[in-house]
Amino acid sequence: KALDQAQINAQDAVWRERAGDAAYLLGDRVNALRRYIAATEIDPSRAMAWLKRADLHHLFGEVEAERRCRERIYGALHE
Repeated sequence: KALDQAQINAQDAVWRERAGDAAYLLGDRVNALRRYIAATEIDPSRAMAWLKRADLHHLFGEVEAERRCRERIYGALHE
């Protein structure tokens, strides 16, 4: 049962990320960011969603949020 729930959650994260992609393509960056955040909260292992989220934070000028997202993927940038 736990594996079934994990599969459902992973699929939900995929669809949230895809919805974010659609919102971004339609020019709705705020909604896209919301969807990417939801995807990463549901499934923190979704590297592409973290990168898309970082890119949007960059576009919004949110330097610290961008850094945290990129460090989530690449690790800390300072010692």
